[in-house]
Amino acid sequence: MDRQDLVKKAYNRVSSLSISNPEYQKRVLAFTEALVEEDIGNFGDITSDSVFEDLNPLTSARLIAKDSGICAGLEEAAWFYRRHEIEVILSIDDGEKISKGEEILTLRGSCKDLLRTERMGLNLIQRMSGIATLTNELVQKIDRHELQVAATRKTPWGSLDKKAVAVGKGVTHRLGLWDFILIKENHLTVLKQNGFSHDYIEVALKRAVHSNKTSIVEIEVQNQQEAASAAEAIQNFSTGKEQIFIIMLDNFSPAEIKDTLGMIGIKSDSKKILFEASGNITPENINQYAEAGVDVVSMGYLTHSPAAFDISQLHAYGK
Repeated sequence: MDRQDLVKKAYNRVSSLSISNPEYQKRVLAFTEALVEEDIGNFGDITSDSVFEDLNPLTSARLIAKDSGICAGLEEAAWFYRRHEIEVILSIDDGEKISKGEEILTLRGSCKDLLRTERMGLNLIQRMSGIATLTNELVQKIDRHELQVAATRKTPWGSLDKKAVAVGKGVTHRLGLWDFILIKENHLTVLKQNGFSHDYIEVALKRAVHSNKTSIVEIEVQNQQEAASAAEAIQNFSTGKEQIFIIMLDNFSPAEIKDTLGMIGIKSDSKKILFEASGNITPENINQYAEAGVDVVSMGYLTHSPAAFDISQLHAYGK
């Protein structure tokens, strides 16, 4: 398995982020229905109920892109609409490019149903398309490097945000605390304060491997010394199974990463270790991190800073 395949095996969970997966479907259901319930409250859509009184004509609607970019959230939105008795015809698929003025999908249903679901459906596509578009722009920016762009746990919409990153050709990272072991600074601090001040790195990694809970173990390090200790401990493991190790270089500058990787390469064979950079990585400096030699950059920026994709929902009544 080459290094890029190893990265995808460790970081890419997009195959499970589909409505066909009952667990993902359950998360999308809980998320969307909670927001719809919050919107309609105890009294429903009082505007439509008041203005239309007994009217509820059959209505069609078109969702039109007012931006250009990568579409995402269509699988989730179509499933959501259909749950609310609205017919959906997609004009484009997730991951495809769309230009301003082009049609994304058409809807057909009762007037009240379309108005009641309008905000949630648009929110799904707008946010997920915004994330996918931003991710794809960064992937294109570093195209000449063998580097993957990953989401982090700083994802307000959880699995849906990670799905959007994957649609934009990024990778998801772990989906939750249950997915794989990630030993963070706080874990190491507890060990240091409870009798393992000298060998906390080795102890943490050894316990993670011996737990047999996962074949992927990642450790976050804060400086070059911790990185060297982690690499040395990993090289000494003989697990007898296919294990993937990742060292996350947290808040390292590109220059510090180059120095650290050079030092680790001299001291040990690092072929069995993947290296991730995280912390304060932005579109402005991502190329510097790509040139530093890591395998993955994980960016909270992907999901806390994207602009929502602009979309209009245009209705045609009695159609």
